[in-house]
Amino acid sequence: MGEETVDYDNGDDDDGDHDDDDDDHDDGDDDDDDDDDDAHHKNNLRDKREKPNPFIDALAKDIKTVAKLEIWVSTHCSQRDGVLVLKP
Repeated sequence: MGEETVDYDNGDDDDGDHDDDDDDHDDGDDDDDDDDDDAHHKNNLRDKREKPNPFIDALAKDIKTVAKLEIWVSTHCSQRDGVLVLKP
């Protein structure tokens, strides 16, 4: 009894099974130039990375607020027995 084998095409042109025609590949882009597709993909990644993130913006604002509060407390308060007390 023979074993069933599966021939995987690794894209090499030596066996003639691989079709080099890029027209069959539909990536949603009408441009057939692969270099332009790669550049377009990299630009899309850059665009996604540069979009403002409201969570990060809010966190940065909170950090600045806390820093300002720490400065205000250090100049206007003193600590007695673990309790902050306004300076006279």
